[in-house]
Amino acid sequence: MPDLLPEHSELQKLRHFGVTPEQLEQFQILSLPENLLTASRVEDLLDAQDGIDLVKRLKEAGISCACSLDLTPAAATVRRRGGDLWLGIVWIQQSNVAAVFAKTLQQKLKSWAERNSLRKERWKVHLRLRIRQAQEISELAYTGDSETLSHLLNGLIQDGMPT
Repeated sequence: MPDLLPEHSELQKLRHFGVTPEQLEQFQILSLPENLLTASRVEDLLDAQDGIDLVKRLKEAGISCACSLDLTPAAATVRRRGGDLWLGIVWIQQSNVAAVFAKTLQQKLKSWAERNSLRKERWKVHLRLRIRQAQEISELAYTGDSETLSHLLNGLIQDGMPT
């Protein structure tokens, strides 16, 4: 895999916390906590349980994936009690796995929607997605319903991503 872009603030913050570029390069996808940029100490990092669940699904799908707990054991986990789905910051470091990521996330969104179908209030999905292609990074900050996100993810599946 090509060198990570050192100028991206999220990757710089990981290095500040002692995560080496070599550690990061081991993984096709990184799932990072939403508070990455605001955390002042590695112990302040909070991986959302929803993001950790996504990492488990991606690993089951054969993707080399890590969350901050895999990168630094001092990180912690937070489980929210509300209905929203919090996925944190997801870095697709190798664009050839984007379609597998999209399908896996769509499956998670479908099961989550089924579990929450009886709720009267509208729930939302929160995701910051980074897709690396060569030396370019495409970014999507999403807060909205799961159906719209699922439609957006179809673009990664149908169009595919160049390696």
